[in-house]
Amino acid sequence: MKHPPYHLRVNKAVDRFVLIETIKDLMSAGYAPNAECTYYSLGGPFLEDFRLIHEHFPEIRLVSIESDEATYSRQKFHRFCKRIQLVLSRVENFLEKEFVPGARDIIWLDFTDFRVSHFSTLESLLPKLGDGSLVRVTLPVNPPLAPNYFAYLSKVERAQRLNIKRDEFDRRFSEYLVKGWEDHLENDSSMSALIARMLENVCGKVALSDNLSARLVSAHRYADGQSMMTASIVIMRDAGLAKLVAFKPMQQEKIAACLLDMPLLSVKERLKLAESLPQSKPSGKLLSKRLGYLIDRDSVKSERSMEQYSRYHRHYPLFGRIDL
Repeated sequence: MKHPPYHLRVNKAVDRFVLIETIKDLMSAGYAPNAECTYYSLGGPFLEDFRLIHEHFPEIRLVSIESDEATYSRQKFHRFCKRIQLVLSRVENFLEKEFVPGARDIIWLDFTDFRVSHFSTLESLLPKLGDGSLVRVTLPVNPPLAPNYFAYLSKVERAQRLNIKRDEFDRRFSEYLVKGWEDHLENDSSMSALIARMLENVCGKVALSDNLSARLVSAHRYADGQSMMTASIVIMRDAGLAKLVAFKPMQQEKIAACLLDMPLLSVKERLKLAESLPQSKPSGKLLSKRLGYLIDRDSVKSERSMEQYSRYHRHYPLFGRIDL
């Protein structure tokens, strides 16, 4: 089933709301946002995540980092409040030379490529952060050994190319790889699990002061034109981690299964389903029954998508068309 391009924005919008829920989980552990808390992000031309943060937590200071001058100019046009500081800089340069850690910081590193420097940037950043800080890392999930890359090669050529790709991946990321990484390069699910374990490896490598720990508390992947993955890392003392509602030790198979794949629904369909929401236990089967038909040719995929809608329907954006 093919979706219009704006369907891709649904999962990205839900990803932003997951950030809000994570901050609320931090609040439940005793880390309420305040004027000393600063949010840093790569806001893009429309500063969409900043609008969301400002709406829910107006006391948080806002800093947008942008390296592209054209996008920076658009940000100046779309800046919706004076609390937003716009910075023209590469994120790596900003974090190394200009970033001044506060008592507590929330940082979203939304990367569009997969490079070893992103892991080293994170490794140098984490020790600078204070108790109750949150770092979100978004990375593309591009498994280098995906079968479609080698579909038209002979058996011998395929084996040679696989070895070259493995060796190349090993050379680039050896510092952050974990045991058994060779078996996680063929599909999005296993690759996302490997990335999560690499991020856990970063958390384990850094030396933090004042009895603080860096812990990966959640991760999910979604489609946004390509497969993407967002992981959340918190800086806390063990006592704070115990209180954190969202904290669950991340297991490889759990992260691989944590997928955001929202269905494309019309307003009429959403109004029909609203009569059965919220559900105490998300059930795509019950929602499909309520709708009276499947939204996909495959019943399993359809019910899985409807279960996703049950979980995240409150964060599902409403798109409209305006003709001028």
